[in-house]
This record gives sequence, structure tokens and C-alpha cells, in this order.
Amino acid sequence: MANPANALETAASIRSGERTATAVLEEHLDAIDRLNPELNAVCLRDDEQARSHAEAIDAEIAAGGAERLGPFAGVPMLIKDPQRRGRLADHVRFTGHER
Repeated sequence: MANPANALETAASIRSGERTATAVLEEHLDAIDRLNPELNAVCLRDDEQARSHAEAIDAEIAAGGAERLGPFAGVPMLIKDPQRRGRLADHVRFTGHER
């Protein structure tokens, strides 16, 4: 990422139009591609849906609707311990606490 920032700074830069949600997403996807082979921290991705959401956020901001978006709109995030999310099936289960 060219300019790593915290989530508040990233959100503010997207809302102000300084950066686009799409550009921020692509920076994060590139970082995942670069770092994940060693870390193996990201096991399930839906880049298509993430790009679709980022483009919708960018369109809303371009139309003057930044105030209608949530405070962290456009800030990429990872979800630990994935579970069934829409069309993506879960494929990782922690079984340490089965009864």
C-alpha cells in the first residue's frame, strides 16, 4: 500500500474524494496477494463482490451522497473465522470445542 493509514484516515480520504474505495480495495488485494502465501491468513476471498461494493460506494460519493454512507464505507476488512456468507460456502471450521 502506498500510504498505509488507520481505518479512520482511510474512511475520511474516501469520503473526501482524495482516494476511491476501488483504489483502496485494489491496494489491499495486492497486499494480500503479496503477503498471504507466507502468512496463510486469508483463506476465502470474493474479489468480485468486494469490487462491486467498492464501485457502488465510489458512485454514491461521486453523486454527492457521501453523507448517506456509513462511517467506514469503502474501508476493506477481513472477517476472522469465516462462516456461510451469501453465496460463499464456509470451508473452515474450528472443532476444538465440540461436545
